[in-house]
Amino acid sequence: MNEIENYLKHIVHRSGLTRSEQTEWVDEMSTHLFDEVEHLKETGLEEAEAVEKALRRFGSRREIRKQIARQTFGVTLPVINSLASVFFVLFLLGI
Repeated sequence: MNEIENYLKHIVHRSGLTRSEQTEWVDEMSTHLFDEVEHLKETGLEEAEAVEKALRRFGSRREIRKQIARQTFGVTLPVINSLASVFFVLFLLGI
């Protein structure tokens, strides 16, 4: 199950979320993933194969991070970064 924990840590790393938000997201996602692993094991898969399949079904880290950003901030992080850059340049031009 360490693979799931690493997967989730990678998703929330540098996501712009507070530690509290990261913990909430990791808790929620891990519940879904561990439930899926248990379901897959009940169908006869070995644990390693069940973990691999559950992670594949859950989605790519990049896509999950985008979904979290949309749900948390209303936009994706690249949009936030672009807007921050524009405002910074406007600030510098104003000086």
